[in-house]
Amino acid sequence: MAAGALLVGRTNDVGCDLLEQAVGVCEAGELVFQLPSVHAALGLWSVWSGELDRARRHARRAVELARQIGRPGWEAIGLTGLAAAAVLQGDHGQAQQRLAKAQEMLRSRALEGSQFETWLRPWLALAAYASGDLDTARATAEAIVRIGRGSGSRWDEAIGQWLLGMLAHGQGRSDDARAHLQASRALSADPRMPLPLGRSLLGLAALAKQDEDLEDAWGLAHDGLETLDDYGDRVGAAAALETIADLATALSEPARSLRLLAASERFHTESGIARFPAQADRFDRARHAARAALDDTEATTCWEEGDPLSLADAVAYARRGRGERLRPRIGWASLTPVERDLVRLVAQGHTNAEIGERLFISVNTVKKYLTRVYAKVDVDGRAELAAEVARARDAPARECSREGCGCG
Repeated sequence: MAAGALLVGRTNDVGCDLLEQAVGVCEAGELVFQLPSVHAALGLWSVWSGELDRARRHARRAVELARQIGRPGWEAIGLTGLAAAAVLQGDHGQAQQRLAKAQEMLRSRALEGSQFETWLRPWLALAAYASGDLDTARATAEAIVRIGRGSGSRWDEAIGQWLLGMLAHGQGRSDDARAHLQASRALSADPRMPLPLGRSLLGLAALAKQDEDLEDAWGLAHDGLETLDDYGDRVGAAAALETIADLATALSEPARSLRLLAASERFHTESGIARFPAQADRFDRARHAARAALDDTEATTCWEEGDPLSLADAVAYARRGRGERLRPRIGWASLTPVERDLVRLVAQGHTNAEIGERLFISVNTVKKYLTRVYAKVDVDGRAELAAEVARARDAPARECSREGCGCG
């Protein structure tokens, strides 16, 4: 249960590590009944870390054990984990086959409408999207939003809104895309759910670039990268690098663009993860634009400089680039995404303990963040911070230039 809370609200890596510990506890204690669920969860969540072999290993074990002891719901989730790995690898036929089998298993055991089907639906939408079946993808995403809203699940509704935004953007329906992505962002910001939050930020960055608001796009893309990298979503972090690279050339930094693209290409090659159609098109356009902005020798050199970078090294390089270009060291605009969340919660009157619970961090970590925020925005304490936010909120929108202050 602790792992589940971490996977939704804080960190994929630590959540999966706890699940690995749970496997060891169950095996040592011969708690066979619990093993399918733990393996199935690992099979489904490990894909976001880019570890497809690990995901498949656990998903297969979930299917095997669930069949042995008669737990069809977890067998279906094990099949979903295998399908998820196939979706990210670009094997559409295998993904559809696994998902169809999982759906049939839930139907035959009267498990439709259960939590098992809730875990299955996002992958039905993603598999349909990746294979070009946009009507099915949209209908499935709409169902996720509707069911999430009806059950009060912000997670499901945020995921569904992100999926709808991604689909609308791909079809050139920018206004619809922005509405869905903004909804996903709002739903996943408080309480914080990094996976849909980070991905909705990347979608909004792409729309801002389309509107030629490059500075806003740059900030959104880096917010998305920070959110996804801190969470441990390496698939999302690689997509964020490519979003930033696409913007870098437009901001007269083609050398940075090529280094980031080369590093992302290495990650995709080594992990075996394929890009979704829109991402593949953007990658090709970004690489062509960056190379065209440099002479052949310099372009080749930049690519060769980026190619040896691990994903972690490339993310660090990209995050330094944000500070070099935009984020000041002090002031409201210097606040990181986590610091902005903390400011908002302080302004709402939450205690340190309550903030820690909402952000899944310790009280001591809350205090450390607060000390850093006070120094950045030049206030003497909690009361003055809340007062500054209140003043900004009460001021006319045109007069508030304190980006990140929490007044919105």
